[in-house]
Amino acid sequence: MIVFFYSLCHKFHLFFADFFRRLILSRRRRDFNLCKSVKSVAKKLMINYADNQLTFKVNLII
Repeated sequence: MIVFFYSLCHKFHLFFADFFRRLILSRRRRDFNLCKSVKSVAKKLMINYADNQLTFKVNLII
C-alpha cells in the first residue's frame, strides 16, 4: 500500500515536472512574464513537494 502510494506520488510529480518544463521552455511566445510567473509557481510547487516527501519519509521512519 505504501509503495503504491509512493509510486503514485512519483508519477504525479513526473507529470507535473514535464508539464511545467514544457511551459517554461515555450519562451517563444510573447508573454515572457507569464513564463516567469509559471516558473516561480513551479519552483514553489517543487519546494512544497520536496518538503512533503521529507515529512512523508520521516513519518514512515517513525
